[in-house]
Amino acid sequence: MGYGTDDLRCEFQQLTQPISDLLYQRALGYTKNTEDAQDLVQETLERAYKSFSSFQRGSNIEAWLMTILRNTYFNYYKKKKYSPQYQEIMKDTDNKLFLEDMSNMDAVSAETAYLRTKMPHELDKALEKLPEERRKVFTDIVLNGKTYKEVAEEEHLKIGTVMSRLSRARQQLKQELSDLKYGM
Repeated sequence: MGYGTDDLRCEFQQLTQPISDLLYQRALGYTKNTEDAQDLVQETLERAYKSFSSFQRGSNIEAWLMTILRNTYFNYYKKKKYSPQYQEIMKDTDNKLFLEDMSNMDAVSAETAYLRTKMPHELDKALEKLPEERRKVFTDIVLNGKTYKEVAEEEHLKIGTVMSRLSRARQQLKQELSDLKYGM
């Protein structure tokens, strides 16, 4: 079935418009900043549109877009964290504390703020060591901003099971990150 550029753009808009608010909410959960969230959604939609011809019609557009959003965020974060400008600013302890305070002004949980400082390398290593069911729950709730109820419904679990897996994941990650910090 051949699509013209206008047809493709129209189809893309029809499929993405209903979930643009969900994309923004998730982006806001990642960035904790309205402008950055808007930029992240825009970048996500641009990337999605560029590869829309490879999207399999009838599959889950929301999951596809959320994956692009997440990957875009993490790629941006990695670039930012390892950029020479960021490293230079972070050499100064006062700047580091100031920037951390600024990033926490939007009521970021202590856990998320801590994980941001450990992302991506150390956390990736620690996450790899988690059993799959704990890693999935932790990623969905802490990194993707889903509620216990959403995860329970998606995974066909009881909320208590989700809470238990999250608690165990946090305990294990705390230990793994502590071991990495002290070279154990």
